[in-house]
This record gives sequence, structure tokens and C-alpha cells, in this order.
Amino acid sequence: MKKRKVIGVCLTRIYLEHQTDTIKSLCKSASGKNIKLLIFSPLVYLNRNPNHPERKMFNAINFGVLDGLIIVPDYIRNDDVTNELAAKAQSHNIPVLIMDGHADGCYSVNFDFTTSFEQVVRHIIEFHGCKKVNFIAAYEGNPYSEARLDCYKKVLAENNLPFEQDRVYYGDFEEEYTYTLIDEMAAKGELPEAVICANDEMAIGACNGFFQKGITSPKDIFITGFDGVLQEKYNTPRLTTCFLDSDEVTEKIISIFESIFNGEKPEKENIIGYKMRIGQSCGCEPLIITDANYSANTNNRFRKLKTDFSERMFASSNKISSSRYYEEFFQEIESEMELIKCKTLRCCLLDGFILMEFAESALFDKNEQNLFDTTTMMNMVFGWKDGTRLESCLFNRNELLPNINDILESEEESHLFFFPACHNKQYIGFVSMEFDIDAVDFGNIFNYMTIFSSNIGFVKSNYDMYMAVTMLKYMYMHDTMTDLFNRRGFYSEINRLMQDSKNPNMYLILFSIDLDGMKIVNDNFGHHEGDNTIRTTAQLMLSASVDMTAINARFGGDEFITAVLTDKPEQAAESFTGKLKKSLDGYNKDSGKPYEIQLSIGHAYELIEELGKNIDSLIKKADISMYNDKKCKKTHRTSKRIE
Repeated sequence: MKKRKVIGVCLTRIYLEHQTDTIKSLCKSASGKNIKLLIFSPLVYLNRNPNHPERKMFNAINFGVLDGLIIVPDYIRNDDVTNELAAKAQSHNIPVLIMDGHADGCYSVNFDFTTSFEQVVRHIIEFHGCKKVNFIAAYEGNPYSEARLDCYKKVLAENNLPFEQDRVYYGDFEEEYTYTLIDEMAAKGELPEAVICANDEMAIGACNGFFQKGITSPKDIFITGFDGVLQEKYNTPRLTTCFLDSDEVTEKIISIFESIFNGEKPEKENIIGYKMRIGQSCGCEPLIITDANYSANTNNRFRKLKTDFSERMFASSNKISSSRYYEEFFQEIESEMELIKCKTLRCCLLDGFILMEFAESALFDKNEQNLFDTTTMMNMVFGWKDGTRLESCLFNRNELLPNINDILESEEESHLFFFPACHNKQYIGFVSMEFDIDAVDFGNIFNYMTIFSSNIGFVKSNYDMYMAVTMLKYMYMHDTMTDLFNRRGFYSEINRLMQDSKNPNMYLILFSIDLDGMKIVNDNFGHHEGDNTIRTTAQLMLSASVDMTAINARFGGDEFITAVLTDKPEQAAESFTGKLKKSLDGYNKDSGKPYEIQLSIGHAYELIEELGKNIDSLIKKADISMYNDKKCKKTHRTSKRIE
């Protein structure tokens, strides 16, 4: 019976600040309660492309091993995905908790941001007495932005101040776009007393935008934000803002699951409030720059680490871009474990993506990707754990990982992260990782997974191209029915063979072989039997020349040729002809066919140094010999004569 509880977490873009804070705090809270997390994180928001291949990452979840599921709709941004995940979990009797959202039958932890945001607005209007107050919202229709705008309108009304639509500006929660809005405000000539922003990024943009115009906060204008982002900590001035205590949130989430696991019935809906923090941007706190040096050093170190990481990834990508062997790619992955602070990594791809064999179907089948959607098996093509390569293996796709129960019970492995791998706009599998949570930089992980998909795409494309060229070259040089060389292949190989021969006493002997009565077989027994005579002749030729330095070819129709390099031409001619006739007699005796295969055989030979490049003259002599053989014998069916 499983002792440790396992909770799945579904979100996207784990590298963004709020997502990172939430996950790191959640991992810390879960670890303290002997709970293991399985975090599934596509790299993109799913509202922009609901059919994005990364969406299939969530299809990999093995609900059978979960004791609970956490879904963060705002970090997914696709209601269909949220509802689908909740429904699947509930069908397995798994309790579901929605963080910052709602879904039928699910527990929820939501955030009261309006109370604290309203406090910020009141602080500016009532405490500071500002009457000319601008508001920078996000895009129109955004529910979070609209709720904050409603707070602004409410406080204005309660203080008998008119709501003026031209004091409302719409950004996109982004710092860069805010600079344009500041230009618009400044162009009006009369500055507001304060600017209330719907989030910290836009507030920081407003501070910087006004500063570039010689207008400083709080001396000339008050500016407030919301969210409590890390960048605000090092901004001058520090913002008056609101923040959410991540530790409080995640501890609440884990406590709800603990209650469920203990057979208790916790509240279905839970509210945690943001907290207002008075800063310097409204003048209530003195403008003291105490962290400037620390901030500069931190930023410099951060940039250096990012640069080093990018350089390493660029070198890796450059190295892999010309590789056509997966093992080279896996060796490169192994060398990067310390770089990404990874303790365990498993690369699991849909079975069939890495082709062990390359056939015409792989080259010409336009529906190859459908195989990846329907395959029931996964292939762990690369595994690594604490410095040791794990043995690759196949496993059932719905298991999530090979030996999943052992992994979940292991004390050696902690929380596992799952990131999708895509190639050519198709989901091809995922990478499972275990990190040093305190040390990992999820921004680097985003870059790593982006480059990972590119690199495996390079190898896949290079391998497929190499195999395609190899196949086309083979088809160009070989007869498709018999796999013998065709006329083109024969001349290419015979020239190579003669050039490789350094012995002046070597002879080239050519055997001209022709099927007798093939039209009779086709007319009486069908072309499939005619094809059988051609394929059988090819096999008999290969068998007769197996101990010789030989080239076997089909020149077309029922014409064949065998070239043998020898220093004893008469002996070789006798040996090849004898073996071929003996094998032919044996076949006709045992085949059970209503006809016999009959062959006419002729040969000619010449010293290589005397022959030079005049191969056609020797072929002509061998053909004459073969036709003499055809004339000298009576071509007829013996015991199975056709009436």
C-alpha cells in the first residue's frame, strides 16, 4: 500500500515570476508533509492556441497514481483544459483543488485582491487627498483589471469625485507599453497628482517613463502598483503596492489536502487576501536607497549566469545541429545536468519517433504523425540519475514513467517536473526532471527545453535525411524486385571493383543469364508467377556466387548478369555454372510449381589490365555465349510440360 501521498499540479509557463514563486513555495510546503508533487507544465499559455501540441502534455498524466490534483486556471488560460482535467480526476475519485478559480465539485483557494487594492486607492485619495488621479488598467475586458478599475470608481464616488473616462489608460500588464501611455499623459500638459496602476510592472514603467521626462516620484507625482513582484524590491522608489504571501497560500493548499487524506471535510471555498504594503512611491516612506549596490551586484551576477548558460546552450545546439546520431545528443544531455541543476532526468518519447529501421513507409507516408497520436507505448530513450545513465526501455503510455510506483515511493527522488517535447508542430513526448528546488532557475529550464526540442529535431531531421538519401541511393542503384544491382548499379560497382584490383593477373569473368520461356509462364500462370521466376533466379545467382568476389545484377526483364573477379577463370566459370544449375534443378524438383524455371547461361572473361574500361565488349561476348547455349539446347518443359 502506498505510504506517500502524490499530488499532481497543472499549470503553464513555470518560468514566470508568479508561477515560479508558487511552485517553489508549494514544493517546500509539500516536502514538510511527506507529499510528492508531479508538476506538469507546458511552456505556453493555451488560450492563444487551444490546439497547441503542448496541450497533450496533460494527456500524459496517470491519474491512477494521484491522490489529489491542483489546477491553476490563470496559469493555463483555457477553460476547456481546466474542465477536462477536473473531470478526469473526479472520474478517478481524486479530489481537485482549483487555485484562483472555480470548477464544479472542486475545492478552491481564491484571492481577495479587491480589499487590499481598494485600500491603496483610499490611501491615495483619502489619506493623501489627491483629486486628480489617473488609472492605468490592463486591456479592456480583463476581469482582474476591471475589478481593480471598479475599486477606483467606487472610492471616487464615495469621496464625491467625478469619474473621468479620459483619466483611464489601457496597457497590457506590461512595462514597455506603459511608456507610450506616459507620453500621452505628458502630452496633455497638466500632470495628475497620482497614477494608480493595475499591476507593478506598469507602475515601474510609469516611474521610469516620468523620470525620463524629469518628473520624479514621489516628489512630483504619486504612483502605486499591485502584485509585489521581485523587481519592485529593487526599484527606486519602492512602490506602494499589494502582495500575496506565497507561503501562506501553499500551506493552506497542502493543509486542505491533509484534511481530505485524514477523512475530514474541509471548506470547499477558501479565501486568502492580498496585503497592502506602504512604500516610497507615495511619499509615506523616506526615499532611501539601501539596496542599490546589492541590486547591482545581483543583477550583474544574474546576467553573467544567464550569459554563461546561453553560451553553453548555443555551443550545444551548434554541436548537435550537424549530428545524425541520437547517442551524440544523449551524451550532450548528460553533460548538461549540472548546468540546469538537475538531479534526475528521463526523456520519454512516443514509440516510433526514433526509428530503429527506415523503410519506404517512413519516407513517403504522409500520415506518419498519426502514429504518434495513436501509439500506446512510450520509449524512455535516455535516463540519468545522480551521475548514472539509466537503461532505456519501452513502457505503456498510460503509466507516465517506467516503474512509476517505485519512483513515487523512492526516498531518493523528490518532486518531479514534466515538460513537453515537440517537433514539427507535433507533440512527441516529454522530459521528466527532478531539481535542486532552491538552486534551479526555471527561466533557464524554459530555454533548455526550447533548445532541447530544437536539438532533437536537428537529430531527427538529419537522421531522416541521411536515411532517405541512403534509401534513394539504394533504389537508384538496385532493382526493386530482386534487390540485385540494376544496370546503373552494375556499372558503378564493376568500375569500383576493377579499380580496387591491384593484381595484374586477375580476370574479370562475366556470366550472361537469361530466363527461357518466361512469356509462357506469364500467359498461363499470371504475372505474379512470372515475378516469382525473376526473384528465384536472383536468389539462385546469389547462392551460386556466395563464395566469390561477385556482382549480381538484373539488366531488365528476364536478363541477368554476374561479374566475378578471379585468377582462375575456367575454374570459376565451371564452379558458378555448376552451382547455379544444381540449385535450379533442386528448386524445380521441390517447388511444387506447375512449371519449371529454365535458364540459358553464357560467359566470357579477360585479363583486367587488357580489358581496360571496355566492359561492354566483354558483356557482348558473354551474351553471344548465352545465345549459343539457348540455340544448342531445346527449350522445353520436361515433366511439367505446358499443353
